[in-house]
Amino acid sequence: MALNTSQWQKWRAHIDHQVSSQGQWVGLLNGDYEPVADFPALIDMVGGGNMSGDSELSLTVPALTSRGEAVSVLDFLVDEGMGDIDSSSRLEPSMKKSWFICIQRAGGEAGRKIFKVVFPTVAFMRSRPFQLRVSAVSADSLLGLWPCPSVPAIWGNEPIIDWYEDAAGPYKKVYRYAPIEMAEVARGYIRKGPAEETIKHIIQSSLDAGNRVHPEWTEPHLVVDFSSTGFESPEVLIRLDDRTITETISDPARLAGVNISVDLWWPGDAPFPAKFEISGQSFDGTWDKNYPVLVARVRQMEGKGI
Repeated sequence: MALNTSQWQKWRAHIDHQVSSQGQWVGLLNGDYEPVADFPALIDMVGGGNMSGDSELSLTVPALTSRGEAVSVLDFLVDEGMGDIDSSSRLEPSMKKSWFICIQRAGGEAGRKIFKVVFPTVAFMRSRPFQLRVSAVSADSLLGLWPCPSVPAIWGNEPIIDWYEDAAGPYKKVYRYAPIEMAEVARGYIRKGPAEETIKHIIQSSLDAGNRVHPEWTEPHLVVDFSSTGFESPEVLIRLDDRTITETISDPARLAGVNISVDLWWPGDAPFPAKFEISGQSFDGTWDKNYPVLVARVRQMEGKGI
C-alpha cells in the first residue's frame, strides 16, 4: 500500500533528522521507491561516496541487533524460505522482489543517491546470521536495461501474448512477447537537433514505447525532467538502431558535454516539467504527485561539447 501524506511527512522528518545528526541516512526502499527500513550502523561501505559518479555500491551491516533479533532490512531482503545456504554457510537468496538502497545526505534531492539491490548475502556463525552484505548498482544503469526503439510509434500496436511453445516444442517456462518493428537499414532512423533537447526526447519516447507495450502499467516508474539548463547545446545526429538507451545516447552525450543521471524524486521535492504517455493517457505538465518516481535528467554542461 502506498504511503499517504502523513506517512511521507514522518519518513521525511526522520530522514532529515538522521542527516542532520549522523551526516547521512542509508535506507531500504521497496519497488515503488518508498522507504521501508533504516540500515543499521554500517560495518563497511564501498561506493556511494561520490554522489555523481559511483555506479556500484557494496555495504555490510550486522544481521542481528544487540538483543539477538534480526535487523529489519534482513526481514525484507531475505524472506522465510528464500534461497539456499552454500558451502561457506552463506545464505544466497533468490530476488523475487525489487529493492533499492537510498543514501541521503544534506541537500535534499541533490544529496540523494539511489541504487538497485542486485544481490544480498548473509554470513552465518554457529548457525546464526552474522552479517548481511548487499551489492547494488546505481539507478543510472537502468537506462542500460531499457530498449531504445528505432520505430517507437508502433510499439504497443500489438498486444503482449503468452507463448508456451514454438515449432521446436514446449518451453520450460512461459515467455511474453509482442511483435515490434526494428531498423533494418541505416537511413531514416536518425534524430537531429540540440543535444540536450534531442536526448531528452529520445529517452522519453523510448520510455513511452515500453509503457505502451504494458497497458497494465497505470503509473510511470521513470520519466524525463524537461526543464532546460539554458546553456547552448551543440547539434547531434543520433542513430536509433534498437540498442539500449545507454548504448544509443552515451557517446553522443559525452562528445556534446551532456551529463545524464537518474535521480529519485520524492513527494515534497521541487516539482518539475514532464511529458509522457502511459495506459493510453498523455501527461504534459508539472510533476508534483504524491508518489515517488525516478527522474532522468539531461544537463548540458556550460562551455562543454564539440
